[in-house]
Amino acid sequence: MVWVVFALMLSLGAGSTIWGDNSSDIENVIVSVNGVEPTAENISDGSYDLCRDLALVINENNLKPAAADFINWILSEEGQEIVGESGFVSIDPVERVVSATSGTVTITGSTTVLPLMTKLVEIYEKSNNVTVNVMGGGSGKGVNDVKNGNADIGMLSKDLKTDDTSLNVIPIAIDGVVIIVDKSANITDLSTDQIAKIFAGVYTNWNQIYKNDTGTYGNDMAINPIVRDIMSGTRNTLDAMVMDLLDECFDNLTCKYISGGYPVMGSTGSMISYAGNTNGAIGYINMYGAKNL
Repeated sequence: MVWVVFALMLSLGAGSTIWGDNSSDIENVIVSVNGVEPTAENISDGSYDLCRDLALVINENNLKPAAADFINWILSEEGQEIVGESGFVSIDPVERVVSATSGTVTITGSTTVLPLMTKLVEIYEKSNNVTVNVMGGGSGKGVNDVKNGNADIGMLSKDLKTDDTSLNVIPIAIDGVVIIVDKSANITDLSTDQIAKIFAGVYTNWNQIYKNDTGTYGNDMAINPIVRDIMSGTRNTLDAMVMDLLDECFDNLTCKYISGGYPVMGSTGSMISYAGNTNGAIGYINMYGAKNL
């Protein structure tokens, strides 16, 4: 049984359109980063720069047999095949060791991992006498729920930052952070430096963006950055790059987002929808979401 509809409604917000279904004339396009497209092949071989692990977090001292069995199945050849079919990059599978015949598992966390987890649960429950309940809420919620005993497994799309030695991280897939831009900006590629300066507010018009492939600049239109919520692993990945390139601290970058009036989205779906109704938009999504553009 997968409890995801209510969680998706909460993360999208009232009135949001799911997966970029909008009635405006604005079209979002995926841009390359440093001349490299965000394909599964480029992410797998490390040539695409905006990559991160998707993972599960568990309390190794309090892991149910049913939860252990589900994790083992995800890491198996069958589970990793579903990972690849979902648009993410699979990891090397391991042989499954069955450790439970029944039970209930509670999973919370990353909205990036949520659609993938929904598919995994659907297939797993068909051949196993285990009930898995799944809800999003962000990577931070997943970690806190596992620490507090409110979930058996947390879904992560960012690095785990905790001193709690009882928590273990188990990678299950590789994802790319995909940059999307209003097609009218006439931009097909951005360097990591340009992306960092856009979100830090250094560049405010697309005509300031030099295009190495053509030797020209973007069109004359205001840049309108859109960001994810502070608990988002996707935002964490991008912000880490911005802070590293521009020597920013997290608090300073967040203040720039606030002073710039950047809209804050609670999910990949709401990011796609909002960008699809915003002239000059730039945002970021995961590989699963990129399939829906």
